[in-house]
Amino acid sequence: MKLNLRESDLLGVGNERLCFVHPDVEERCVKVNKPGVVHRSQNKIEKYYFEKLKRKKVPFYHIPEYYGDVDTDYGPGLVFERVRDFDGHPSIRLDHAFKCKKISENDIIRIMSDLFLFFYKYGIYLGDINSDQILIKKDRDKITPIVIDGLGTRRYGLKLIIISNFTVLARRKLVKKWRKLEYELGVL
Repeated sequence: MKLNLRESDLLGVGNERLCFVHPDVEERCVKVNKPGVVHRSQNKIEKYYFEKLKRKKVPFYHIPEYYGDVDTDYGPGLVFERVRDFDGHPSIRLDHAFKCKKISENDIIRIMSDLFLFFYKYGIYLGDINSDQILIKKDRDKITPIVIDGLGTRRYGLKLIIISNFTVLARRKLVKKWRKLEYELGVL
């Protein structure tokens, strides 16, 4: 069955993809390629990478749960957890939370440390990460950072397969990417 995605349910627009609220399950979202845009096969990359993470039994603690693929009126889509706070409001971006003083510099340092340890432990590679791809999910008594985009490599190919299967290489590449992200956030 093909999902019909409504413009009124558009959550976000990236360079190559659109993200919609799932029309049947409000707690989920659907990522699809933008029509008429040349893309790097981000959905193909994420499908491969998230299925690999599921097979490795990586906990989806700092990344959204992946539910599989779906046919839509925009073409193939990927279904993910929709990241929202305990009260149902959309979780805000890390960079926005910091600029609006909803979290402190010490919170940023702790969040970045927690994220790095998680991604390092499980050998998760972030091929295209920046601060606007990290959401702060508020529960009643804590906040949890969730990286919503940029996992896997930037292109579908041999590098993706190697990074997915050799944790040591994924960790080495992660360290380099992480320094750039910390610099962007002003954590260094």
